[in-house]
Amino acid sequence: MMFRFLLAIGLGFGAVAHPAPLVAQGSVDPYERVEQAEREGTFQSRIFNGHPAKLGEDPWQVALVKADTIDNYRGHFCGGVWIGQRTVLTAAHCIAQARTKEQIEILAGIVDLDAKTPRIKVKKIWRNDAYVPSNDGPALNDILILELYADLDLKPVSLATPQVESNIAKIGSMARVTGWGFTNQWDKKSSLLQWANVPLVRTKTCNEVYSGKIKVGMLCAGNGSPDSCEGDSGGPLTLSDAGGGRWLLGLVIWGEHCGTADRAGVYTHVSNQAIQSWISETQSKFLTNEDPGAPR
Repeated sequence: MMFRFLLAIGLGFGAVAHPAPLVAQGSVDPYERVEQAEREGTFQSRIFNGHPAKLGEDPWQVALVKADTIDNYRGHFCGGVWIGQRTVLTAAHCIAQARTKEQIEILAGIVDLDAKTPRIKVKKIWRNDAYVPSNDGPALNDILILELYADLDLKPVSLATPQVESNIAKIGSMARVTGWGFTNQWDKKSSLLQWANVPLVRTKTCNEVYSGKIKVGMLCAGNGSPDSCEGDSGGPLTLSDAGGGRWLLGLVIWGEHCGTADRAGVYTHVSNQAIQSWISETQSKFLTNEDPGAPR
């Protein structure tokens, strides 16, 4: 089973993200997998059977890289989403409890990991106490916040509220997922951001495949290929409204075997009320200077 990490939306959707092909969820954290790949000389990065993204199409997409690795591609281990107000969302499983903010840097405003661009420091990691890791399925509340020192000069993506979701998200609607994860299960590395359109899937249907593992706060999207894959974890799943506006529905979190028929990707559902409340309550702590305790 491979790590991926997506946020799920309402509509009774289930979350099914697709992790790396040979790595069981919970066994090795994405940061450590980069070190393992570096030792073995294997680097795979892109959306599974997707298309190269153009600069400016997904300005909120960011890359998380290891601070101690100079090469951006080799250091990339997860995606993230810029939502404004010094806030980047990513999957909680991307950053193990033992990881510190000094070990993580962010790349923004790029589609090519080889582009020469300054790295962005993380001010603080805000972990979700409701996060429940899992070794055999998607994790509950798989989301955390990376607080930045300053706003990015990039367009943020808007969080889909339950009302927005009810208006634009229907079963079968095509959502857009982006990332620098695997392009297929045994592909050569690529530094270019990839995108793919994946259909939203009913939670009940998703649970029939995943044996009831899709819970409240998760969303399913995709029915095979194209798909999100290893390395895409923490990246955005967005949906367009009638006016062309884009809304964040989920974060890539989990799945079984990228691009396999009838195996949807699972995402953290960002329009879920409990998740949205956690995001806003956490932001209020640092946006109003209520920042208790030492950074974790």
